Amino acid sequence: MVQQQYNQMAEDYDRRWRHYTHPTLRFLLDWAALHPDEQVLDVGCGTGELERSFSRRVYRSTRPSVNGLASSGD
Repeated sequence: MVQQQYNQMAEDYDRRWRHYTHPTLRFLLDWAALHPDEQVLDVGCGTGELERSFSRRVYRSTRPSVNGLASSGD
């Protein structure tokens, strides 16, 4: 039940906090300077926005090697 509620609210959360998360994510993407042959593990990934950002920017044409680990089980 909690997991279903969280999944439903995650998109709204990302949209509501976009003004904060997007600048932060841009900073992290620049700071990490990842290359497509590197792997990423985000522990406590929350809504997964960091993984999506890495996937879009770093792994555009290949299968992303970005994994999120959260207690929700998704």
